[in-house]
Amino acid sequence: MKKILLFGIASFSAIGMFAQQNNKSIMSVQKTETETIGKRTAPVMPNHTKSKTRAASRWFDVVDAKDRTTGTIFSDFANTVNTGIIWHDSTMKALYGNGAGGTIQSAIWLKGIGQVIDPAASDFNSTANYPGEIAFERGKGYSVDSVGVIGIYDRNPAKPNVVDTLIVSVANNSDIFRWNETQAAVIGNYNTDTIKVADPAYNFSKNAIDGTSTIIKKIPLTASSVNDTIGGGWNYFETPVGLTVGSAGTNVAAISVVFKSGDTWTPLVDSIGSGTNIIYNRFRFVSFEEASGTFRGYTKGDYNVSSIIQNDTTGWGDLFIPSFYYTGADYGYEHHWLQWKLTCPTCASTVGINENEISFGKVSVSPNPSTESANFSIYLENDAKNVTIEISNALGQVVKTTKVGSIAANTASRTTISVADLSAGMYIYTINADGQKTSNKLMVK
Repeated sequence: MKKILLFGIASFSAIGMFAQQNNKSIMSVQKTETETIGKRTAPVMPNHTKSKTRAASRWFDVVDAKDRTTGTIFSDFANTVNTGIIWHDSTMKALYGNGAGGTIQSAIWLKGIGQVIDPAASDFNSTANYPGEIAFERGKGYSVDSVGVIGIYDRNPAKPNVVDTLIVSVANNSDIFRWNETQAAVIGNYNTDTIKVADPAYNFSKNAIDGTSTIIKKIPLTASSVNDTIGGGWNYFETPVGLTVGSAGTNVAAISVVFKSGDTWTPLVDSIGSGTNIIYNRFRFVSFEEASGTFRGYTKGDYNVSSIIQNDTTGWGDLFIPSFYYTGADYGYEHHWLQWKLTCPTCASTVGINENEISFGKVSVSPNPSTESANFSIYLENDAKNVTIEISNALGQVVKTTKVGSIAANTASRTTISVADLSAGMYIYTINADGQKTSNKLMVK
């Protein structure tokens, strides 16, 4: 059973600050999806051409960045991928699990999804992840040129003339609220003392982010839209935006995605259908867990976060509910699969290293999660004389240290470390090469 920590809003001020209610409660979310992804396979990402010049455009994808950092998402694709039905109101029913192994028809509980993008975060500006890409820096303004939504669009072939709408809204940092979360029930899951949260509000009448900067784009979905796919069989819908994000503050942007049906139905009576029996056209967003059955990671100063907006009363009012506030380790909507094309006119540098630094060209561990042993593959672009691997637990205590020795440039070095004596859970491995380090997650089960 998945649980969500309620977050109460007492008031908003003119400058975007708000007070939190003292009493915060926890509620159970019992409606779980019963749908599968069918014949869709691991992703083949849209082929966005990289710019060859500095201070130009760049595509951002939180799921891709997290996978490059953790190595756990696409390698365990079948267990980390999750889909969810969204509907612009709560009058249509869908098939959900009843918590006891059966199913039940119930009102669709998810109105839409949201995501805050922070292009200055370390995952996007890591040499190991994106060498040679334009480096986005805190305090530099940029524009949101386009956004892309990846999902599953199913249609009833008996209704070829119905036109549905994917409502996509994008807002800049002036319409995003920020607070420091210190509740033990939240931060205790992320081994930190504070989580910096960025979150927009939702306008229920417009089905979009509430704000003066918000740009709303409506993507019509017709019978031909089913064929708008990328590799792996996923539907992909892209739209231009043209939003400016100023250099002040945390300079982040937010997106919301809502599906609005063009059909007619009897409220709270008709059901959307399931499996191959599609009665009413539907859209399912796609999200991923960083690793199956564990909490997502958190890096201080990183505002990237995915969220949902619910149809029912949760205590969050009109705010989206960030993934941090779900207290179940099996929560499946940690990172929504969305893409952003951003342009930073004043970003003059590329993601890279100084000549005297060690370049961690490729570091990976498999299998991850591991049970008996973990195989480390280290590829450096510079010679290193003294390389070690440290494994630390969630408390930051080093539980294993292995000396690798020297590694020649452009040569893959492989080291196997036994983890059979470690308790199941999340660990951090750190590669130290002549005093320079890179770290990532290691799951033990």
